[in-house]
Amino acid sequence: MPAGSAGLKSLRRIAAGLALGILAGSVADAAPLDPPDAWDVTPWGGSTCSSCHLSPPGSATFGVRGFTFLPTLLAADPSKLTDAIAGRVTGPTPAITAPHPMVTFYNGGAPNPAALSAINTYLVGIRDGDVRAATPLATLSALVGQESGSTQAFVITNYRATEEDFTVSPALPAAAGGGIVFWYSVQAGGNCTSGKVAANGGSCTMEVHFKPNAAGDTSRAFTVAVGSGTPFNLSVTGTGILPVISLTPASVGTITASTSAPTDTALVLQNTGTIPVKLNALDFDSPAGPLSTLPGGSRCSVGLDLAVGATCDLIIRYAPSVTNGAGTARSLLIRFTDASGAVFGTDKTLNFTTIATSNPIPTLVASLFPATMDRPVGSQASHSLIVQNIGSAAIASLSVTKTGSAAADYSFTENCSTSIPQPSGASTCTIELSFKPSALGVRPGSLQIDYVSAAALAQQLLITMNFQGVPPSTAKASLPASLDFGNQSINSLYPPRTLTLTNTAAGPLNINAVAISGAGFSLVDSPACPSSIAGGGKCEIRVAFQPVAAGTDYSATLQVTTNAEGSPHTATLKGRGTNEAAPVLAWSVASLDFGSVAAGSAVELDASLTNPGPGAVVFQFANTVGAHASAFRITSQSCNSGDFIPPAGTCQFRLSFSPASGGEKLASLQAASTGSAPGLLSLRGVGLSGAAPGASLSVSSLNFGHVKSGSSSDPLLVTLRSNGSTTLRVQSLAVSGAFVVQGRTCPAAPFELVPGFDCSLSVTFSPRAEGAASGMLTISSDAADTPALEVALSGQGDPAPKTSGGGGCTLVRGDTPADPTLWALALAALAVLGWRRRTAAARRDPA
Repeated sequence: MPAGSAGLKSLRRIAAGLALGILAGSVADAAPLDPPDAWDVTPWGGSTCSSCHLSPPGSATFGVRGFTFLPTLLAADPSKLTDAIAGRVTGPTPAITAPHPMVTFYNGGAPNPAALSAINTYLVGIRDGDVRAATPLATLSALVGQESGSTQAFVITNYRATEEDFTVSPALPAAAGGGIVFWYSVQAGGNCTSGKVAANGGSCTMEVHFKPNAAGDTSRAFTVAVGSGTPFNLSVTGTGILPVISLTPASVGTITASTSAPTDTALVLQNTGTIPVKLNALDFDSPAGPLSTLPGGSRCSVGLDLAVGATCDLIIRYAPSVTNGAGTARSLLIRFTDASGAVFGTDKTLNFTTIATSNPIPTLVASLFPATMDRPVGSQASHSLIVQNIGSAAIASLSVTKTGSAAADYSFTENCSTSIPQPSGASTCTIELSFKPSALGVRPGSLQIDYVSAAALAQQLLITMNFQGVPPSTAKASLPASLDFGNQSINSLYPPRTLTLTNTAAGPLNINAVAISGAGFSLVDSPACPSSIAGGGKCEIRVAFQPVAAGTDYSATLQVTTNAEGSPHTATLKGRGTNEAAPVLAWSVASLDFGSVAAGSAVELDASLTNPGPGAVVFQFANTVGAHASAFRITSQSCNSGDFIPPAGTCQFRLSFSPASGGEKLASLQAASTGSAPGLLSLRGVGLSGAAPGASLSVSSLNFGHVKSGSSSDPLLVTLRSNGSTTLRVQSLAVSGAFVVQGRTCPAAPFELVPGFDCSLSVTFSPRAEGAASGMLTISSDAADTPALEVALSGQGDPAPKTSGGGGCTLVRGDTPADPTLWALALAALAVLGWRRRTAAARRDPA
């Protein structure tokens, strides 16, 4: 045997001994064998395995030296190890897949401890069973107090010839309850019953569940053993999630207001966590008194949903009615819930002091920061803060300083100390702020504006910055440099145009903001892009151009802020407003004649609506109108409501004529858009069918004119005619409003009218109040085309007639000169006067 082969031979014998000892433990529960830490071996040369080891199963010498035939088998096919083990172990065994350390050991490579360790592990698994993760290990996550939506699964397998117990320790319970964070369950359908695993390859899946009782990361280590075999060490991790809410500025210190004018203090509340929340409460400590929060627009209000990253403006109004001397300590409780209304228990409390004075006071406010100030370490972002005095008093002096542990990362210039803002927003000043982080993470810093009123009242505006230094970006993005919309009419609409933002890197592209600065252009979608684009992905940003002045050139800038190099990315937008006329749409034909069609069947014809330009229009709707509109049905083939029809574009329609009864049917097709409407498209068809009832009315509306309240009008007549080929059956008569219908020659409903006959109805107006009145007379019948006939009713209620002041009454209606009662009273009065004159004359002349 060549030099070096003795050491190799010794090594191989040790490996064979390992195999025999371990496999013998498949019957007798022997302890696991560990390979030596190191081996002093050298590669062999020249000899073959068969020169030192015996033959495989089936040969005369098989079994003399146990499994010394393994190298010969594995030299040809490493998977043959399973065949060899099958001679000593009942049931299935784990498969070997290349690359595997033992393949290297038995296929001509140099022997090494890793290969022997792999053989040891494999054989121990056959002896003791196997437990491994069914899916890649992952961190489970859930809201605090709620169970995670996913579990971590482990497969338990028993390769022994007898059923074995499986045990879990320490103390990972088999059910949830109490303060338990992790517990396990066994899936149905496996080969496990009552904590036992079936023999000969029986297996089942153990699922570990997670229900956090606190925020943050936690883990649990445990072991699973099959029978008395070597336990398998396992672990699971989980993350409890609670919302994270930030306020900018983080504190307001003191809020000062005059009893003659309220003070509004603005903060920004942002959901900086990983889950959406609902704003549940905004409660001031009792009594709320002069403190309130202002709702409306983008302001924070109870019930507001805040998505991840979303913000709202928290406006605190302080409107004192009396002064409070040295000030009062106050607080605002801010509470959040999840989408189901469950309270998180992560209330936020804002503490501050209120001071009320009887003198007018100044109040400084500053514009908000954009959401783009976080920068990679070493790079710089800048922003202009506009400061104004919205109070009613002047500021005598003002100073601006920066504070915070990372104040060196911030720099600023300002003109506020020299150009002090005037009261009531009459003037503003500017602070030019730059942020250049020197390290990763939050960089605490604040701008402190101290100012003193003419009445020597000291006040302060604190602007919290706390931006972050982030790792240098490896993301890359591309955006077209410009987009020219050309000429567009101010009297028309045009479809939006798109710019494509492309992620040209393999990692995700995070989009912080998409905005347009400049008049005439707007983003069509909100948000214009998703918050993240996968590697190689794209986002179509749709932009609309809406000029308002003819002969004017428009320009604007589209800005996209991302985590990519060179952010923000910009594109120039251009366009020109013109004064072209609005498009007038036109039908492809003036009329459609469907011919004669049997009742119950249908005939289809097509029509198209064309936009001749010069601009685009938005299609709104198309429908049929007229006496027999129900016999015609329209279906759009290419246009839906809200679609753009570009110049020279068309909309295709399909019309179907399906008469329900015999006779000529007439209707019209109308269409509406943001352009000038086309004329009506005439529709005609003739229904061929058997006998059918029909109905018509003599009028479609009745106007009763002026009628005094409390009285009734003279009746007006409506004639109903049966014009079908069979008897018309009227089911009901109904009237609405201050109107009454009675049959004049028509009997009480229901009744019938034979073809060619008619009857009349009497309608009166009886107003009960002054003013215009309206109603509807509805006649329901079995007429094929017009089952419900309607007459519009209208009238004017006038004031009721006035009675005489003496409380008397009149015997007739109305206040007219022909009133006989008035004439009788006048004649009686004349008679009495004449009698009194004759009596007086007789007294003067007794003769």
